[in-house]
Amino acid sequence: MAKMVADGVPALGWLRWLSPFGLTALTRPYGGARIWPLLLLATAGVALAVAAVLASGRRDIRGGSCARLPAGPRG
Repeated sequence: MAKMVADGVPALGWLRWLSPFGLTALTRPYGGARIWPLLLLATAGVALAVAAVLASGRRDIRGGSCARLPAGPRG
């Protein structure tokens, strides 16, 4: 959606930097070959991978990140 708005409204062209599709279009692979959008995509991918690895160490087995609620009466 951000890329569509950025493509349709010239004043909001900066929104392309918020969308992976917009970043891919900003690389201009067939003319210009800008590397900064690709570096931003690669950095985001690495950050998400690191976050996933860190989160996997705190899964909900035994000492998970979400505390277990005390058991109460049902009914």
